[in-house]
Amino acid sequence: MISDLLTLRKELISAADDQDVADKKAEFNAQVTREIAALFDDPQYLQRRRSFGVIRKRLGVFDENDPDLKAILFSMGARVHKGEGEAALWELIYPDTPTTSHTRRKRPFLVRLGLAALVCAVVLIAVNALMVTILGTSLRDVAQGLIAPPPTLQSCLIDANGTMTEILRCNQTHG
Repeated sequence: MISDLLTLRKELISAADDQDVADKKAEFNAQVTREIAALFDDPQYLQRRRSFGVIRKRLGVFDENDPDLKAILFSMGARVHKGEGEAALWELIYPDTPTTSHTRRKRPFLVRLGLAALVCAVVLIAVNALMVTILGTSLRDVAQGLIAPPPTLQSCLIDANGTMTEILRCNQTHG
């Protein structure tokens, strides 16, 4: 709260010895850190960015461009996202905070490999169905034709097995 911060600031200024100053400064910095964290944790600002002016006014105990406030912000892990002075947009990043780069966790290699194989299988099935519909031949037949040597007259006659219509077909095909 602002009144707590003002009280702590007055106590810090009026502290008598070095030990008292150090204790009051630590207490003041801890309270400021809690207030700043609460400001950045506002659910309306999911990217955890606030201007320096808004932070300073919310706390109510720092002057413009106060180096102490900047030091506290830096010690919390806050960084200037863009801008300068009062309009400087500060960003507080925690490990679970969404950032503008939208980094995401990579899936394990075997999962990615399995998904790629599944996608390839679906594409092959779709292409095969399209080829059968349009050309009347399947990918298997095309692949078999590419791999196997083309049939010769000799192999065709052996496959005909003495059937006259098959022998005539072989003679027409292989000339």
